[in-house]
Amino acid sequence: MLSDLDAQVSYDAPGAPPKLEGRATIGQASSLQFLLETPADARESDGARPPSIALDTQWVIRDRADIQALLTESFPAFQNLQARLTLRGTLEKFSLQLDAQTDEPTATHPLALNAQATVECTLPKPLADYLENNAPLPDDWPPPPPSCEPPVGTIAFGNWPKLARILQRAEAQLHLSFAELAYGGHRFTDGAATAYLRGGNLIVPTATCTAYEGKLSARGNAQLLTCPASYRVESITGSDLDVHQLFAANDWTGSNDWFGKLQIKGSLTGQAVNAYVWPTLTANGTAQIDDLQSVGTGGTPMDAVWRELDQPLLLSLLPKLRSKVAAAQAAENTVTTTRYERATAQISLSGGVATLSAAELAMPDYRLRAGGTYQILADELQLTAHVLASPEETARLTGGRDLQAVLPHENGGLLVPVTIQGSLSRPQARPDVDHLLQNALQFDFKSDLAPALDSLSEKDQKQLQEGIQILQNLGTLLQVR
Repeated sequence: MLSDLDAQVSYDAPGAPPKLEGRATIGQASSLQFLLETPADARESDGARPPSIALDTQWVIRDRADIQALLTESFPAFQNLQARLTLRGTLEKFSLQLDAQTDEPTATHPLALNAQATVECTLPKPLADYLENNAPLPDDWPPPPPSCEPPVGTIAFGNWPKLARILQRAEAQLHLSFAELAYGGHRFTDGAATAYLRGGNLIVPTATCTAYEGKLSARGNAQLLTCPASYRVESITGSDLDVHQLFAANDWTGSNDWFGKLQIKGSLTGQAVNAYVWPTLTANGTAQIDDLQSVGTGGTPMDAVWRELDQPLLLSLLPKLRSKVAAAQAAENTVTTTRYERATAQISLSGGVATLSAAELAMPDYRLRAGGTYQILADELQLTAHVLASPEETARLTGGRDLQAVLPHENGGLLVPVTIQGSLSRPQARPDVDHLLQNALQFDFKSDLAPALDSLSEKDQKQLQEGIQILQNLGTLLQVR
């Protein structure tokens, strides 16, 4: 990977420690410059102290292919990475500082960053001697974890004995900050995190950043010596995240644009670190969207329900339904803005499947309550739900009649069973019309519907009369059984 190495040794003065300075080509288009010397404050050492060094390197990676051997196949492409890495100290106690920056992301190079990191690390002297001179370790030190075959997409650091020894005994603290970290449509800014390494555990007490015009914060830890290595985010919160930006970044675009502010709280555990991450994650959390709006064709979720309820029998039972159906049909190809009161849900994640419970979409006069699953990798929704009308809206729909014995109700409100299927960006809500019609079998058709027949068209009258006869026959058959 390295070629065209050009290095030279120089001295600042006779008897001074040597300096090694040079450059090299990386791959076809990238380069490395380096300077290795003894710091001025260590040049008067009496030899009792271990040697101290200062290493400065500058990297210019113009083509990811030049360092592809160091990256996984799924690692995203970046453009023109420029980095400076400095090392100061001894093997027993040293510091690292990294500054890295790339060009802005593009469609073909989606990864971009502008970040800084510092590490302060100490190693016990026996470990430093072991690493430098292969000296024996103390007998009372525990052995490194045994090697293992980790699942696909995970890492087992115990498969590298010297690295495992370092993780067991090293003590370090890490400070990370970034002005920008972008991947495709995801953009994070003003980030900061602190972490501590102790006994093979990486503890992150705080990590924050700005994202989707809101704030993200988290704390957690990673168990580096288990097989495979695992991590736990004990708390993650998101405040005032812009729904429109979040949907666009994940390519959740459908016929409607969604707007609002998302609030999330949760926790998660996992093992995988690449494309297999979803099947290994286990998570629980709550989400709420305030000031939710949708702009586009198709109308509201209730409009999709009304269009499916265009049934002569139901139109007769619910006098105001006809106007709802007509308005919903008109909205199907008209761009409209719909405002909701709020959206809430409890979410659990396991094996790549998100399970929703206590999910509710609040609209004026209606509540859509749902539960079910979302297959993340397949982008497939499978929800069972019901729409509950307020008592006041129910009275308007029924014309003031009490139909609780005929149609399902809850707390005085009309209840419409619904199934929701499809993708997250294009969910399809369909009411359970069969269930509603089965309940309507108990209705006294002759006494209640006869006066309403005159208001129907000749075609609807014929369909209704035929439906009444079929339903009455079916009702009789069910009663016999």
